[in-house]
Amino acid sequence: MNPPQITLKLLVFFHFVLTVWASQNGFLGLSYVYMNLFVLSLGVWSIVHHESAEPVFMFLICHVFSILQDIILLGINEPRGGSPSHGPYENIDTPPTAPAPTDEEQAYNQPYNSQEKH
Repeated sequence: MNPPQITLKLLVFFHFVLTVWASQNGFLGLSYVYMNLFVLSLGVWSIVHHESAEPVFMFLICHVFSILQDIILLGINEPRGGSPSHGPYENIDTPPTAPAPTDEEQAYNQPYNSQEKH
């Protein structure tokens, strides 16, 4: 096996692994799955017909397009915030703030002291 063939197999394998990992969340949509399935099928075709330059060239061109599509889809569809209580522009690391207690709540939460004189 020549070194370009090994590199091509590793590229297809790592593309498959990263596609599986990214598809587990489900927020990317079907276009992500279809594009990467098509690129993986071109990768398998280029491994089978490695003598010809056409399948390898098509796989590499579609792989570059797939990377650009991944960047765009992640930028558009990535969930913002760690929980539904966070707004779209809040930092994940900042916990949501509770509203300040009212005077009635403060008076209710005071400890009872029976020693006080009225």
